[in-house]
Amino acid sequence: MSFVLILGVIVFLLNKFSPKIKITKHAPIEKSKNPLFKTDYQNESIDKAKELFKKEECDKAAQIFDREIVNKENPVAYYYMAEIYNKRGYTKLAIKTYKKADDKKANFFEPKKRLASANIEIGEYDEALNYALSAQKINSKDIELLETLLVIYRYFDRYDDIINTHKKIVEVDKKNCNSNYYLADYYMEEDNNRSAIPYLKNLLDIGYNTNIAYALASSYSSIEHYIKAIEILDLIIKNYPWEVLSATYYKENLKLIRERYNSIHKKQNSV
Repeated sequence: MSFVLILGVIVFLLNKFSPKIKITKHAPIEKSKNPLFKTDYQNESIDKAKELFKKEECDKAAQIFDREIVNKENPVAYYYMAEIYNKRGYTKLAIKTYKKADDKKANFFEPKKRLASANIEIGEYDEALNYALSAQKINSKDIELLETLLVIYRYFDRYDDIINTHKKIVEVDKKNCNSNYYLADYYMEEDNNRSAIPYLKNLLDIGYNTNIAYALASSYSSIEHYIKAIEILDLIIKNYPWEVLSATYYKENLKLIRERYNSIHKKQNSV
């Protein structure tokens, strides 16, 4: 019997007597109802990418964000990919990618804010202002955005907007030295000591320096709040021993001024 014939017989017998194997589709895996377990791999992967991004492992994070963009055009992935481009100095590519994130999701604050600052970097201040104002409608209390607006308003010499933006910053962060100092200095230059006082008080609460304390005492004195002025000088004497002589001299002068002020008003009231 030939080899070919023997092989054919073996194949025939195997097919006849071997158990039949049915190929069936697997039943779909049921999602866990336990909220502690994530079954959505895509959501889990982007969370992992965010962690990697925070750890400055941008190359690894970028691979996951890129997959999210290709598979789902995820606006969050576009945003973080733009952040990576921005970190690497690819500003124009970052702007293009931030725009993708902005287009894919309505009222997405972060890319709008970043588009404002990124457009400043390339000198597109009109674009920067549009995005900054758009972002401000979503979140008006973001300090970083408000500071970006300050840069834009300085470029356009919009002084009223500069003042108002510094005020908004202080409303959000009472201990913001830069804005408190700017407003205090601005109002004192304008001889509006009454308006300067709240910002000088904020600076003194932060623990700035004796110059601020003297400026506050002077401001109270200028609006004839002599008791308040003397209280501030007493604080200087208590907290800064090296200022005892000058603060005491200033305090004694204020006491004389206060006595004259009171005597004049007594005479006027008796008339």
